[in-house]
Amino acid sequence: MVVSMIGNASIPQSDVDRANFGSLMSAYLTNTPVITNATGQYAYPDQINSVSWLTSSVQSLTLNAAIGDAPSGPPQLITGLDFGSPSFNFTPEAITLSSNNTVADYRLPFHISTNIQQISQNATLYDVASVIPLATFNTTQFPTKDDLNGKLTMNIPPTPLNVYPGSEIEFGFFVAKMLVSSVVDFNVTGSSNVLANTIIGSLPISNLPFTLNVSLPGFSNFSTSPPKVNSVTVADGTPDALIIIIDATLENPSNTSISTGETSFEVHFGDSVIGHATVFLSLAPGLNDLKLNSTLDPANNPDAKVLLNNFLGGQTSNVTLEGYENSTEVPSLKLALSNLKLEASIPPQPVKLITDSTLKVLGASDTGVNAAASVTMFNPFAATLNILNIDANITVDGNILAGILVDRTDNPIVLVGNKTTEVQDLPINLNFDKVVMFGLLRKQAQLVGLDTSVIDALITIGKIPVPGVPPTTTIDPAKIKNFDIKSYVQTALAKITTNMTL
Repeated sequence: MVVSMIGNASIPQSDVDRANFGSLMSAYLTNTPVITNATGQYAYPDQINSVSWLTSSVQSLTLNAAIGDAPSGPPQLITGLDFGSPSFNFTPEAITLSSNNTVADYRLPFHISTNIQQISQNATLYDVASVIPLATFNTTQFPTKDDLNGKLTMNIPPTPLNVYPGSEIEFGFFVAKMLVSSVVDFNVTGSSNVLANTIIGSLPISNLPFTLNVSLPGFSNFSTSPPKVNSVTVADGTPDALIIIIDATLENPSNTSISTGETSFEVHFGDSVIGHATVFLSLAPGLNDLKLNSTLDPANNPDAKVLLNNFLGGQTSNVTLEGYENSTEVPSLKLALSNLKLEASIPPQPVKLITDSTLKVLGASDTGVNAAASVTMFNPFAATLNILNIDANITVDGNILAGILVDRTDNPIVLVGNKTTEVQDLPINLNFDKVVMFGLLRKQAQLVGLDTSVIDALITIGKIPVPGVPPTTTIDPAKIKNFDIKSYVQTALAKITTNMTL
């Protein structure tokens, strides 16, 4: 015999009553059978008047009923999950998962007004393709915001994400896929415990099951925008390497945050690994400022020397930061980071090492010319530089006017970090090539508006092949007689502009 009963539930008046009623709702929602019993109280045959003899019979009647034994199984209460802005924090000891603005869609199989106020979750993440369990997490109970229209908004507090025993390799592949892909899919299965506010009071409901397919935004190998190097500073040095600090900006195209802790990259330039760069890698969505501590050995690595020369000489260098086997001490990150490559351009130093130079002819004799140079140098680095040797050329319009070759090994030129130093009386060797010297004098004379006819005549008489000089020259002898060569040279070369190249 099937008996259908319709009744009313009274509002629980104690914590015990609320727990019991919550257990009944949990049994129904999770399809976990709970045996209840009903005892007769009154009999109203006409629904108005009680019949005493029938009531006595009913009061001796007890009915047992199972709640939560539907053959179709439990209803799917949570129908969708958007992690919002998740965050993964990796350390050698643990992995932590948290999120902001996570939204869960839910649907209750009854029409009781319900406001879910708190929730906790016990879940397992599965690989979509292989259905292998990857990791588990079990949150404490935390607040939610119910829009009363089937959506819960929540911030998942920092919760340990435990790699599933035996799935370490698969979880490593999952993290690697998250780094290189724009989106990564996985399944999540588990249960939730909620504290719901209903018309009959606040009720705890336990073990609400869910099985969902979830999409998580990936990091696209951080390739949507290349890293931007903002500044490069030589902070210090050792006998083996220069210590270089690189300030850079890296864009995280995802709304997922990730922190991998101290992470090391190989710095590739030219055909070799020229050093290593270490950074505490913590990336929020959008632009992130990073400070990389790098080592460079230009003394023993030719490619490193080229990069340093480019940096000081006004040329951009394209480098690649590549992960490698020892990029991290976190086991689950080793595969992901070892395959990570970041292309970056290192701009040249904006301030030149040599900011000014002056050439002075101190005197001349039958045996030669005594000349010296004064050089103003700016050290763009934080570390002090000791200049042991200078090998430089002073040029005008591409022609070498003089050379500086100085050995200061026993008395280094000390350049204090981020300061300007003037170095005086550097001996120079003038270029006495006749074509260069007379060509320079003639051009500078033209620039200041001097008559070059006497110089042209002297060049022609001396058979010096200076470009631009007429093959034959006719000149008034009086001009030659009255020609003051010293004054002429001083006037012509008074405003000469030279370049110094190291």
